Amino acid sequence: MFVSADNPPHLKIHSYRAAVQYMVTQTRDDFPHGVIRLVVKRGAEMPFLQYAKVCLQRLGIDPSEVPDSVMTAAQSMTADWRRVVAFYTLRLSLAPLVETALLLDRMMFLYEHGIPSILLPVFDSALSPRNFALLACKPSTS
Repeated sequence: MFVSADNPPHLKIHSYRAAVQYMVTQTRDDFPHGVIRLVVKRGAEMPFLQYAKVCLQRLGIDPSEVPDSVMTAAQSMTADWRRVVAFYTLRLSLAPLVETALLLDRMMFLYEHGIPSILLPVFDSALSPRNFALLACKPSTS
């Protein structure tokens, strides 16, 4: 595989995963999403069809079950890998903001109902950005 600054394989893997997810949803609409996290060793260095076959087999789907039209459509989607990387980067950038807004919204809900609460970092944020706990103490009714 030719690698240049314009063709970084470690970024293309995001579009590979998205295309495989498309193949799975087109083949098995009842397949549970997000249950299995696939990691294919050296997947970014593989051609897409080889990567897809490895993933499908790990998911328990026979690659021959996937219609040729779906396989072709999925392969053509990988050409738009830059859009997938842009979306993924945007998602990663906005996720902490959305999570903070949700925690603050929950905290305000408790405050509006007379329940004091506090957001407390429970461990180092370098380990995970989801390091906050919302602690509240419901006042006794007596």
